[in-house]
Amino acid sequence: MLQYEDVIDGKVIKVIDDFFMGIRIADLKAPGNLNEENITTQEKKVSEQDALKLQAQDTLELQTISPVANESIPEGHQLVPGKFTKEETKEFFRFLYKEMSGDGKSFLLESEVSEMFKYGLAIPPAPPAKKYKLNCSLKFPKSIVEFGIYKFFYHHTTSEHKKDILKFFANYLIDFEKVLKSEVDMRTWSSNVVGKRPGRMKFAIGEYLPERMKEGAGNSPQL
Repeated sequence: MLQYEDVIDGKVIKVIDDFFMGIRIADLKAPGNLNEENITTQEKKVSEQDALKLQAQDTLELQTISPVANESIPEGHQLVPGKFTKEETKEFFRFLYKEMSGDGKSFLLESEVSEMFKYGLAIPPAPPAKKYKLNCSLKFPKSIVEFGIYKFFYHHTTSEHKKDILKFFANYLIDFEKVLKSEVDMRTWSSNVVGKRPGRMKFAIGEYLPERMKEGAGNSPQL
Protein backbone atom coordinates (compact mmCIF):
# COMPACT_ATOMS: atom_id res chain seq x y z
CA MET A 1 0.00 0.00 0.00
CA LEU A 2 1.60 3.26 -1.13
CA GLN A 3 1.64 6.16 1.31
CA TYR A 4 2.89 9.69 0.76
CA GLU A 5 2.38 13.15 2.23
CA ASP A 6 0.18 15.78 0.65
CA VAL A 7 -0.83 19.30 1.73
CA ILE A 8 -4.43 20.46 1.87
CA ASP A 9 -5.27 23.91 3.26
CA GLY A 10 -1.81 24.17 4.77
CA LYS A 11 -2.07 20.84 6.65
CA VAL A 12 0.17 17.87 5.97
CA ILE A 13 -1.79 14.64 5.68
CA LYS A 14 -1.11 11.03 4.75
CA VAL A 15 -2.56 9.80 1.50
CA ILE A 16 -2.96 6.07 0.82
CA ASP A 17 -3.07 5.29 -2.87
CA ASP A 18 -4.83 1.90 -2.94
CA PHE A 19 -5.91 2.28 -6.56
CA PHE A 20 -2.42 2.98 -7.85
CA MET A 21 -0.91 0.13 -5.84
CA GLY A 22 -3.68 -2.24 -6.93
CA ILE A 23 -2.70 -1.71 -10.56
CA ARG A 24 0.93 -2.39 -9.73
CA ILE A 25 0.15 -5.62 -7.88
CA ALA A 26 -2.18 -6.85 -10.62
CA ASP A 27 0.52 -6.24 -13.20
CA LEU A 28 3.16 -8.02 -11.12
CA LYS A 29 0.93 -11.10 -10.63
CA ALA A 30 0.07 -11.45 -14.31
CA PRO A 31 0.99 -14.90 -15.71
CA GLY A 32 4.60 -15.18 -16.75
CA ASN A 33 5.74 -11.96 -15.10
CA LEU A 34 7.20 -13.18 -11.80
CA ASN A 35 7.12 -16.28 -9.68
CA GLU A 36 5.35 -16.15 -6.32
CA GLU A 37 8.65 -16.19 -4.43
CA ASN A 38 9.76 -12.82 -5.86
CA ILE A 39 6.41 -10.98 -5.85
CA THR A 40 6.69 -9.63 -2.28
CA THR A 41 10.25 -8.36 -2.79
CA GLN A 42 9.44 -6.79 -6.13
CA GLU A 43 6.29 -5.13 -4.78
CA LYS A 44 8.33 -3.59 -1.98
CA LYS A 45 10.90 -2.18 -4.42
CA VAL A 46 8.22 -0.72 -6.67
CA SER A 47 6.44 0.82 -3.68
CA GLU A 48 9.62 2.43 -2.38
CA GLN A 49 10.61 3.80 -5.80
CA ASP A 50 7.17 5.25 -6.47
CA ALA A 51 7.00 6.76 -2.99
CA LEU A 52 10.31 8.54 -3.59
CA LYS A 53 9.12 9.85 -6.95
CA LEU A 54 5.88 11.12 -5.46
CA GLN A 55 7.71 12.74 -2.55
CA ALA A 56 10.01 14.58 -4.95
CA GLN A 57 7.05 15.66 -7.06
CA ASP A 58 5.12 16.93 -4.04
CA THR A 59 8.17 18.89 -2.85
CA LEU A 60 8.57 20.54 -6.25
CA GLU A 61 4.88 21.48 -6.34
CA LEU A 62 5.05 23.05 -2.88
CA GLN A 63 8.01 25.14 -4.02
CA THR A 64 6.38 26.43 -7.19
CA ILE A 65 2.61 26.56 -6.66
CA SER A 66 1.11 29.54 -4.88
CA PRO A 67 -1.69 28.56 -2.45
CA VAL A 68 -3.17 32.04 -2.95
CA ALA A 69 -3.22 31.89 -6.73
CA ASN A 70 -7.00 31.42 -6.91
CA GLU A 71 -7.95 34.18 -4.48
CA SER A 72 -10.58 36.57 -5.79
CA ILE A 73 -9.15 40.09 -6.05
CA PRO A 74 -10.34 43.28 -7.76
CA GLU A 75 -9.37 43.90 -11.37
CA GLY A 76 -6.01 45.59 -11.74
CA HIS A 77 -4.53 44.20 -8.53
CA GLN A 78 -1.39 42.08 -8.92
CA LEU A 79 -1.14 39.12 -6.59
CA VAL A 80 2.40 38.25 -5.48
CA PRO A 81 2.75 34.45 -5.77
CA GLY A 82 4.28 32.39 -2.99
CA LYS A 83 3.85 29.79 -0.27
CA PHE A 84 1.82 31.75 2.29
CA THR A 85 -1.96 31.63 2.07
CA LYS A 86 -3.94 34.85 2.43
CA GLU A 87 -4.70 34.05 6.07
CA GLU A 88 -1.08 33.10 6.82
CA THR A 89 0.06 36.40 5.32
CA LYS A 90 -2.31 38.34 7.56
CA GLU A 91 -1.24 36.28 10.57
CA PHE A 92 2.45 36.96 9.94
CA PHE A 93 2.03 40.72 9.72
CA ARG A 94 0.11 40.79 12.99
CA PHE A 95 3.44 41.85 14.48
CA LEU A 96 2.76 45.33 13.06
CA TYR A 97 -0.01 45.83 15.62
CA LYS A 98 0.90 43.22 18.25
CA GLU A 99 4.45 44.35 18.99
CA MET A 100 5.04 47.64 20.78
CA SER A 101 6.98 50.49 19.22
CA GLY A 102 7.45 54.06 20.44
CA ASP A 103 5.26 55.53 23.19
CA GLY A 104 3.94 52.10 24.07
CA LYS A 105 1.99 51.94 20.81
CA SER A 106 2.23 49.50 17.92
CA PHE A 107 3.83 50.17 14.52
CA LEU A 108 0.36 50.32 12.95
CA LEU A 109 -3.23 49.95 14.09
CA GLU A 110 -4.97 46.62 13.63
CA SER A 111 -7.56 48.28 11.39
CA GLU A 112 -4.80 49.68 9.16
CA VAL A 113 -3.13 46.29 8.75
CA SER A 114 -6.49 44.69 8.03
CA GLU A 115 -7.18 47.24 5.30
CA MET A 116 -3.74 46.72 3.72
CA PHE A 117 -4.16 42.97 3.48
CA LYS A 118 -7.88 42.70 2.77
CA TYR A 119 -7.05 41.17 -0.65
CA GLY A 120 -3.95 39.37 0.58
CA LEU A 121 -0.56 40.36 -0.80
CA ALA A 122 -2.01 42.16 -3.83
CA ILE A 123 -0.35 45.24 -5.31
CA PRO A 124 -3.00 47.87 -6.13
CA PRO A 125 -3.06 49.36 -9.64
CA ALA A 126 -2.33 52.78 -8.07
CA PRO A 127 -1.41 53.95 -4.57
CA PRO A 128 -4.59 54.25 -2.46
CA ALA A 129 -5.80 57.68 -1.44
CA LYS A 130 -5.33 56.78 2.21
CA LYS A 131 -1.84 55.70 3.24
CA TYR A 132 -0.45 54.84 6.65
CA LYS A 133 2.52 56.05 8.67
CA LEU A 134 4.65 53.68 10.74
CA ASN A 135 5.02 54.56 14.41
CA CYS A 136 8.81 54.41 14.55
CA SER A 137 11.54 56.23 16.49
CA LEU A 138 15.27 56.04 17.17
CA LYS A 139 14.53 53.40 19.79
CA PHE A 140 12.21 51.47 17.48
CA PRO A 141 13.50 52.19 13.93
CA LYS A 142 11.70 51.22 10.73
CA SER A 143 14.53 48.72 10.08
CA ILE A 144 12.57 46.42 12.43
CA VAL A 145 9.65 46.46 10.01
CA GLU A 146 12.01 46.05 7.05
CA PHE A 147 13.49 42.96 8.72
CA GLY A 148 9.99 41.57 9.13
CA ILE A 149 9.32 42.21 5.44
CA TYR A 150 12.55 40.43 4.54
CA LYS A 151 11.69 37.41 6.68
CA PHE A 152 8.33 37.17 4.96
CA PHE A 153 9.95 37.40 1.53
CA TYR A 154 12.56 34.79 2.49
CA HIS A 155 9.92 32.19 3.37
CA HIS A 156 7.24 33.19 0.88
CA THR A 157 8.77 33.43 -2.57
CA THR A 158 11.85 33.73 -4.80
CA SER A 159 14.20 36.66 -5.40
CA GLU A 160 12.42 37.62 -8.62
CA HIS A 161 9.40 38.68 -6.54
CA LYS A 162 11.27 40.58 -3.81
CA LYS A 163 10.64 43.95 -5.46
CA ASP A 164 6.96 43.06 -5.88
CA ILE A 165 6.67 42.62 -2.11
CA LEU A 166 8.47 45.92 -1.52
CA LYS A 167 6.21 47.61 -4.04
CA PHE A 168 3.18 46.39 -2.10
CA PHE A 169 4.40 48.11 1.07
CA ALA A 170 5.51 51.24 -0.79
CA ASN A 171 1.93 51.63 -2.06
CA TYR A 172 0.46 51.57 1.44
CA LEU A 173 3.13 53.08 3.74
CA ILE A 174 4.24 56.72 3.59
CA ASP A 175 7.63 55.70 4.97
CA PHE A 176 8.49 53.83 1.75
CA GLU A 177 6.42 55.63 -0.92
CA LYS A 178 9.32 57.52 -2.50
CA VAL A 179 10.76 54.33 -4.04
CA LEU A 180 7.79 54.20 -6.40
CA LYS A 181 9.12 57.27 -8.22
CA SER A 182 12.43 55.79 -9.29
CA GLU A 183 13.68 52.33 -10.23
CA VAL A 184 17.07 53.33 -8.82
CA ASP A 185 15.49 54.09 -5.44
CA MET A 186 13.65 50.76 -5.55
CA ARG A 187 16.88 48.86 -6.27
CA THR A 188 18.67 50.69 -3.47
CA TRP A 189 15.91 49.90 -0.99
CA SER A 190 15.81 46.28 -2.11
CA SER A 191 19.55 45.92 -1.47
CA ASN A 192 19.08 47.36 2.03
CA VAL A 193 16.20 45.07 3.03
CA VAL A 194 18.27 42.10 4.16
CA GLY A 195 18.36 39.36 6.78
CA LYS A 196 20.38 41.25 9.39
CA ARG A 197 18.38 41.44 12.60
CA PRO A 198 18.27 45.00 14.02
CA GLY A 199 19.95 45.31 17.41
CA ARG A 200 16.96 47.18 18.83
CA MET A 201 14.49 44.47 17.91
CA LYS A 202 12.92 43.03 21.08
CA PHE A 203 10.75 40.23 19.71
CA ALA A 204 11.22 37.03 17.68
CA ILE A 205 9.70 37.48 14.23
CA GLY A 206 9.86 33.71 13.74
CA GLU A 207 6.95 33.35 16.15
CA TYR A 208 4.68 34.75 13.43
CA LEU A 209 5.63 32.13 10.86
CA PRO A 210 3.04 29.44 10.03
CA GLU A 211 3.57 26.28 12.09
CA ARG A 212 4.36 24.29 8.96
CA MET A 213 7.34 26.56 8.27
CA LYS A 214 8.82 26.83 11.74
CA GLU A 215 10.63 23.47 11.64
CA GLY A 216 12.88 24.63 8.80
CA ALA A 217 13.41 28.12 10.19
CA GLY A 218 16.64 27.09 11.86
CA ASN A 219 18.39 27.23 8.50
CA SER A 220 17.15 30.74 7.72
CA PRO A 221 18.74 34.06 8.72
CA GLN A 222 18.56 34.91 12.41
CA LEU A 223 15.02 35.25 13.71
